[in-house]
Amino acid sequence: AACTTAPVYRTAQHTFFKQKTAYEIGVRLVGSEMCIRARNSSIKLKGYVDGKRVNVNLADSTVDFNHFGPIVNLHLKGSGKAYGSIKGPLNHVIMNFNLDQKGFEILGFKLDKIRGGIRYDLKTARLRLSDVKGSHKRLTYAAFGEIDFKSKKDALNMNVRIVKGNLADSKYVMGPILNPLEKY
Repeated sequence: AACTTAPVYRTAQHTFFKQKTAYEIGVRLVGSEMCIRARNSSIKLKGYVDGKRVNVNLADSTVDFNHFGPIVNLHLKGSGKAYGSIKGPLNHVIMNFNLDQKGFEILGFKLDKIRGGIRYDLKTARLRLSDVKGSHKRLTYAAFGEIDFKSKKDALNMNVRIVKGNLADSKYVMGPILNPLEKY
């Protein structure tokens, strides 16, 4: 597989991922395999991008999100294993990933150690968590649900079950929801 050191993939609508020192991989990424190496990451991709579709699989990769910029405008942190796919016509790309990460953060949620599925639909701007299990210090939790970034009403439909833990660790992980409640 050909290797490059700083990935960017853009369509007219989206930037899929961009490293802080950006070089570009053109919209006409054609071929069967590619390896992207960045600091603490080894991303193995197989598939194609042409003028109409994306069909890329991510296999047995190590990803350190701390060294990438936003991925489709989502600021992610964390490092660990990842596999999944980026597929669809350029006007409706869906990103499906299974992650096993440490220090994982998304949207202000400091999920710490997580394992589970994350799906992002670029057209509908919906992020879905499926069968996510995580832990932080003495807290263990399970989560599934959806965040709709386009909706101004009922944008968050999330189910989080605290398996065990304490309030301080829960507030750390679920800060964007629990910390505003301190006013009451």
